[in-house]
Amino acid sequence: MRLLVSAVAALLLAACAATPTGPVTVQVLAINDFHGHLEPPRGGFRQPDPADPGKALATPAGGIAHLATAVQQAMAASPHSIFVAAGDLIGASPLISALAQDRPTVDLLSRIGLVASAVGNHEFDRGAQALLDLQRQAGFQWLAASTVDTRTGRTILPPYIVRRFDGIDVAFIGLTLAATPSIVAADGVAGLAFRDEAQTVNALVPG
Repeated sequence: MRLLVSAVAALLLAACAATPTGPVTVQVLAINDFHGHLEPPRGGFRQPDPADPGKALATPAGGIAHLATAVQQAMAASPHSIFVAAGDLIGASPLISALAQDRPTVDLLSRIGLVASAVGNHEFDRGAQALLDLQRQAGFQWLAASTVDTRTGRTILPPYIVRRFDGIDVAFIGLTLAATPSIVAADGVAGLAFRDEAQTVNALVPG
């Protein structure tokens, strides 16, 4: 069962100092809580039939193939687009991903164009080192502005990325819930400190 606290990371959008030539529309395609669900659920996505609430309609949806198609179509429709995630891409995963320590999920999300993801609590299910090992494989960047190595005082991963859209710089900051140690096994977050989210962003965004 997915808990509300599982969506523990946020990607915050902040325009950096730049001289705009006019309004720029940026399409941000974002997902969260993917949890290695590479295959669609059996029977598709089920919802009540509007014509007969006692029945359910099944729509083919879910899984990496449907996600790839949706992202491809949306990206093609807007010239200034970016595909990002707000964490929990891995962990608590079905066997198809978990059996290989979620490497299949990281590989396929990289292939369909994911650019960056905040680090969620489930990214620590196997510990920080396992996450760093996956980062070396990934074609996207995990962001961890509020997660600090207590030995060095530095973030374990980059705090943000900056992308330019038609002359405008846009920063994406990755945050992890400060309460993560209370919802993750102690071994998974050993040696880490989780800073207050708002204070972290305020320290990064120009005043």
